[in-house]
Amino acid sequence: FTVGLDFSINLTPDFHPAMWIFFDSAARLLPPLIAIALLFKRPTHAMRVFGMFRPIAIRGVLGMFSLLTLTDQVLRWAIKSLDKNEPGGGLNPGEMGSWGLVFMIISACVLAPITEEITYRGILFRSINNKLGAFLAALISSLIFALLHFYDGYGFATVAVFGFSCAALYSATGSLATVILLHVIYNMAIKFPNWIIYHAPL
Repeated sequence: FTVGLDFSINLTPDFHPAMWIFFDSAARLLPPLIAIALLFKRPTHAMRVFGMFRPIAIRGVLGMFSLLTLTDQVLRWAIKSLDKNEPGGGLNPGEMGSWGLVFMIISACVLAPITEEITYRGILFRSINNKLGAFLAALISSLIFALLHFYDGYGFATVAVFGFSCAALYSATGSLATVILLHVIYNMAIKFPNWIIYHAPL
């Protein structure tokens, strides 16, 4: 996790950044891989159940991303939060410089969407959906998703709305690959502007 990464960098600044990319990647990949190993006999069966082999609904991704962009503006106006802890807002020390860009792409823009969608939509949402239905499953899984991101105010609201949107898109398409693509685009839209602005000459 990036919080752990910041702490470790402060303690051992001589470690090569590639090592922190490796540790962060392992920390992200291991939990969903263990869950899949415990719940499914074969990984290919898990991928089929999750809908990873279904066609990606590009229109659904673009439509949902547009709605999320509009919703974000409404939330900014409604909450008027001064929280500094916005979802993905700002850069931590691990995301600064050229190595930071590599870390940001691998961690936030590739691995986080894959592992979080497997965990929160592929496993959690589907499990609750089987018992309580799609709406309650989307609501409960999105709240858990937001709570475990440790944001306050505006950040919690936007992550919860994003999680609910991902669950709704997954329910509508049955394609986890579609939701992963939405998550990738969403994270890139947050992270890349922050990195570019931070490194822009002033």
